[in-house]
Amino acid sequence: MVLGEGHQRFIQTMMIRGIVNEQEAKTLHQHCCEVHKEHYVADKLEEFIQVVNSKLEALNMQIRTRASEDDGMTCYALVNTANNELTRMSSDYADNELELFRRT
Repeated sequence: MVLGEGHQRFIQTMMIRGIVNEQEAKTLHQHCCEVHKEHYVADKLEEFIQVVNSKLEALNMQIRTRASEDDGMTCYALVNTANNELTRMSSDYADNELELFRRT
């Protein structure tokens, strides 16, 4: 899987925004492909994100998809997947609270 400039722009935008809804992710996907003159297929967002995630994995990061608790809308978020002392320090939650959150 080749990480093109469109993928890089997508990652940079996700780093800035953190979380986007499904429509914003689709619009961002289209914009990134068009700006960098890469092949765009509207229903291939998940495959596009798989390519991004294959490269982010080495950095302990990933773009994940979840439904919003408020309205059920699908959201995409750039998350840190590392579970170490440094990442635990960046949270206000106790270790047992984080463990409960991970399990649920």
